[in-house]
Amino acid sequence: MQLLVAVEGPTILAAFVTEVVQYPRKRALRVVLAGGTGAKKWKGALRVMLHTGARAVGAKSLEVLGRPGWVRFLRDLPTVKLKYHVLVEDI
Repeated sequence: MQLLVAVEGPTILAAFVTEVVQYPRKRALRVVLAGGTGAKKWKGALRVMLHTGARAVGAKSLEVLGRPGWVRFLRDLPTVKLKYHVLVEDI
C-alpha cells in the first residue's frame, strides 16, 4: 500500500491510499481510500501521480473503489468507464 498526499504549503488538502492488484492477465493500481477538500486544485496532479505510480509497478489499469460520487468526479475523463461499480482507466 502507498499513501499519496496533496498539500498546499503546510496544509494537507487530500490523502489517498493505493494498493497493487494482480489479476491473471494484468496488474492494476487501485485507490482504496480517499478524502480531502479543494479537488479542483489537485485533481490533475493526482491523475498524473497515479499514472506515474501505476507505471512504476507495472500496472496497466487504474481503479478507484468508492461511493457513486467518484463517477461524477471523474466523468470528464473520457478514458474512464464504470465497470462493476469500480472506476477503471487503462493506462
